Amino acid sequence: LNAEVKLNPDNSINVDAKFRFSGAQYDFQMPLTSLNKDEVKEALKERFYYLNMENLEANNVTNNRDEALINYEVKLQAKNYSKKLGNDIFFRVIPLLETSNINNNEERKLPLSLPFSYQDIYETEFAIPAGYKLAEKPLPISLKSEFGTYNLDFKLEGDKLFVNRKITISKGNYPKEKFKEYAAFRKKTTNLDNTKILI
Repeated sequence: LNAEVKLNPDNSINVDAKFRFSGAQYDFQMPLTSLNKDEVKEALKERFYYLNMENLEANNVTNNRDEALINYEVKLQAKNYSKKLGNDIFFRVIPLLETSNINNNEERKLPLSLPFSYQDIYETEFAIPAGYKLAEKPLPISLKSEFGTYNLDFKLEGDKLFVNRKITISKGNYPKEKFKEYAAFRKKTTNLDNTKILI
């Protein structure tokens, strides 16, 4: 994913994003390619249900079967994305990602199977509104486990904040006793996906 996000003083955002799916995620996205333009729009509205959308456009849905690549572009406007804290604005650094936790409270009866490896890369460029600046530049974050790796990096250039998030999950089969370790790793990555910044 490559996204340009304009942060507005009224807490709304304008997003211009390009999605690209390959590997195992190509198969997951395949149903989208059989929909007409209006159906694609509705499907993406459902996918991004957690955003308070005012408008969404989906364009250029392509399926390159030879290279197993699906691409599409999204433009959207959403209100109440950020929050005001006095004169400051508080916002989540990864807008186009739903986060969910794995329940690790139940007694695991079966081995843990991660049937395929995958990598997600989210590159987001935020345009900071005039009159605002970063309270402090966040430090890069890196996690590594036997199940995969996670990196969250930040770069500031003028009134632009660049956020690069990359997660790699490794294919593998593990004894059931490893499930709690896997769930703990994914809980950490979910918490980091919810990182918020003050400007």
